[in-house]
Amino acid sequence: MKNFFARNKKNTVIPIEYDELSGFSNFTEKELFTQSTLAKNFIDRHIKLGKIRFDNIKISFDKIKRAYIIGNGCDYACALAAAYNAEVLCDIPSFAESIFEFTHSNPVLDKSTLVIIISSDKESEDCKNAVSRLKNSPAKIIFVFSSGEEGQNVISVGMTEKGELPCPSFLLKYLALSMLMVYIGDKNKVITELYKTISLNAFSSISKRLDEVFTARDIIFQAAKRIDANGLVVSGINVDFAQSIYSALIMSKATGERIHPVAVNMLSGYKNVLAITSCIELNKALIKEAAPDIAILPANIEMQDITTISYGETIPLLNPIISTAVIELIAYYKLRESEADS
Repeated sequence: MKNFFARNKKNTVIPIEYDELSGFSNFTEKELFTQSTLAKNFIDRHIKLGKIRFDNIKISFDKIKRAYIIGNGCDYACALAAAYNAEVLCDIPSFAESIFEFTHSNPVLDKSTLVIIISSDKESEDCKNAVSRLKNSPAKIIFVFSSGEEGQNVISVGMTEKGELPCPSFLLKYLALSMLMVYIGDKNKVITELYKTISLNAFSSISKRLDEVFTARDIIFQAAKRIDANGLVVSGINVDFAQSIYSALIMSKATGERIHPVAVNMLSGYKNVLAITSCIELNKALIKEAAPDIAILPANIEMQDITTISYGETIPLLNPIISTAVIELIAYYKLRESEADS
């Protein structure tokens, strides 16, 4: 069996010490409010001299004809979001699957196939199951982990997950995968120089944008008070629907209620809908198909007669990072609210 974790020059991940609270009230709070620092660390490692660099990725992407992006739970939601972006930015037909489905199906795994495995670390059962399925396969593989060192074809966002809310590294993994897709798109000459410049500027500002959201947490907490978790469903279109899967999982954990993601065209009859929208075109389709009760959206979008939580927008590719931070703050407020009631 080939060594999937062979290393070339190690790309050092600067972790935050998660064994100590360091002034935070609990590990959930620490995980939420250190994400902007981890995002900056990741961006500083991989954007140098005005270029996105993944020097540890040793794959010729021009020969890739298909991609499977796989993960379980919150990581599946991240995989689905990444698959949407991969097709647009890389011009590679991409399929998101749960690791369970992937290991029990018959995917095309030839030398023109790329498999991106999203997991907590290389020792997780999810990762081991995926690696077992790929044994003796000529497919190219990239690992995206929450924690651990970066090595050959291994990307790590440097977060250790110890808090009460599931997979807070969704935000950071989405950032990593978005940067990877722009990198591949540039390698394959799919994206323009203008888009590359705009995306580089947006990536470089994302940590500041996250700080702005977390600084405004008291305002978001006030909005969270008005959200009734009983009978709540979460919705969105395209990449926003992928995010709604993560949002439903984290809100369910926080509230103890069964909160489900529902496709926009299936919302008829639901009376308590939280919608996520990342750009004007997706918002037009959302409004055409449904009338949500509350929406999370960038500041350049207006909705009439709907309660909204707006944030300072960036490019549509990265708006889901900011709205994820908003969702996580809402979930954290609901978690504390549930604990106070119990």
